[in-house]
Amino acid sequence: MSRVLTSTDRQQLADFLTRRLTEELGRLWARDRSRRGPEGRPGLASQVAVLDDLLGVLAAGRLPERHDLVVLLVGYRDHPDFDARWAHL
Repeated sequence: MSRVLTSTDRQQLADFLTRRLTEELGRLWARDRSRRGPEGRPGLASQVAVLDDLLGVLAAGRLPERHDLVVLLVGYRDHPDFDARWAHL
């Protein structure tokens, strides 16, 4: 069942996603620092670009496109700060 978000709901969701994606970005950089040399992280730049793009969408006051939003909601649904109301978007 799909539901309409109030502006407060949208802001809370955007804040939640911004915090989670920022944490993900930090983990990517930390893993990169620990794997320098021939065992480095191929594809790091594209991973960072995806997170950066999503953070840019959120910073512009928008939520990600539906497909991306669903993937994020599924991925973060077990996080303690996840609001169960978001599961039905």
